[in-house]
Amino acid sequence: MILNILIIILFGIGYHLGSKNGFIKEIGALVGLIVIYGIAFLGKGSLGFLFCKIFPFFTFSGRIKGITSLNVLFYHILAFFLILSILYIGYSIWMKFSSFIQKLVNYTIIGILPSKILGGLCASIITYVWIFITLLILYIPLHSYANIENSFLARKILYDSPLSYTINDITKTIEEMKPLVIDIKEQKISPKESNQKLIKIMIKYKLVNKDTIEELQRLGKLKIE
Repeated sequence: MILNILIIILFGIGYHLGSKNGFIKEIGALVGLIVIYGIAFLGKGSLGFLFCKIFPFFTFSGRIKGITSLNVLFYHILAFFLILSILYIGYSIWMKFSSFIQKLVNYTIIGILPSKILGGLCASIITYVWIFITLLILYIPLHSYANIENSFLARKILYDSPLSYTINDITKTIEEMKPLVIDIKEQKISPKESNQKLIKIMIKYKLVNKDTIEELQRLGKLKIE
């Protein structure tokens, strides 16, 4: 319930600020945000695989002890957020340019009201994108899973919204991994079996392909046989 209320408040604040900023500034912000998100989405696979090849694999402990293949998921997530963070710098510069154009529009009285309404709508979409990204960050740690599951709006945004399909490979892999973690904790399966099952899950949701796994095996990063 609290998360639902927070999301509604954020949308309200987003619309209010967007109406103040105006349409030109907000549509510029929206286009820029979609572009950097799209590049991060398209580039996470290649960069994630590169990270897997050049960086060491961690030995996890605790509830995920022994799941070495989890490094593959970790590096893909890292690649996604790294690209997003780097491109955000360029996005900030683009925002300043949009603000300058909006100031010129504000000098025309006719354009003020439509600009406020459309600016609010664009800002609401931007708010949705940032909420989606935030929920994705919260979704990754295992202990945050229940908080999202108990919120109707959070589930709707993360699982059933326009951006949901872009990270299905990550969310569905994590979702199917959770019972696997419980089985390891209760010693129902061995680390070897857990690695094999997680790799099958990642291939199933196209986070990686068989060629990637075989390459990592040749490099000695994964030992699952």
